[in-house]
This record gives sequence, C-alpha cells and structure tokens, in this order.
Amino acid sequence: MAKTGTLAYLATGKDETSTADLSWGGRTTLNGGFFHELPLMSAAGAIASYPGPLRVIMGPKETIVTPQPISGNQLLQYREGTKDLMVLEPDHDFGAGTSTGLAEKELAPETVEWFRINL
Repeated sequence: MAKTGTLAYLATGKDETSTADLSWGGRTTLNGGFFHELPLMSAAGAIASYPGPLRVIMGPKETIVTPQPISGNQLLQYREGTKDLMVLEPDHDFGAGTSTGLAEKELAPETVEWFRINL
C-alpha cells in the first residue's frame, strides 16, 4: 500500500512505496528502500570513482542540496579530468514549478551541447 506525504517518507518500510506530487504537476512513486539508503549514499564517493566527463548543475536558490554554489564546487574537487559547474538562477527543480522556460531555453540546449562536446 502506498503512503503519501512528507512524514510518510520517514516511516516508509523498505518494501513499501511512497508517492509525492512534483512541483511541475507530475507525481513520483519511490520504493521505501530509496529513503533508507539515501543517507548512506555519498555524492563525493560516486563522483571520485566516475571515469567520464562531469558537469554539476546547480542553482544558488537551491533549498534541498545546500549550501550552493559551495557544495557544487566542492563536488568537482573529488575528481580529475573534464569537469565544470553550470550555475542557473532558480532552485532545485530549475523553476519548473512556475515555468518551463529555463529548462527549454537554457538548461536543455546547453546540456545537449556539453554532451556533444564531451561524450
């Protein structure tokens, strides 16, 4: 049985699911294992072992992964090779809760171009 709501995330058992509304109108359902494993994950550890080119994209109004841009810059220090930091003005979902303009006009085209050059 799916649970909903912020507190349900913390109470979700590993075999249960939790459903949440997304800021841009969609919904997502995550397995309880996600919430139990998330605190054990290390972005720096994953980045350090990733062999390919790396782009970190963040916004200074980020409220979930903070502080920014400090955290974004620190992640780049965990690896050698091709890497860069893309700073966009909006928050965690790149303003998708209020407009798709940034994603369509800046985030997607610049990311595609970065992929074209680096991958």
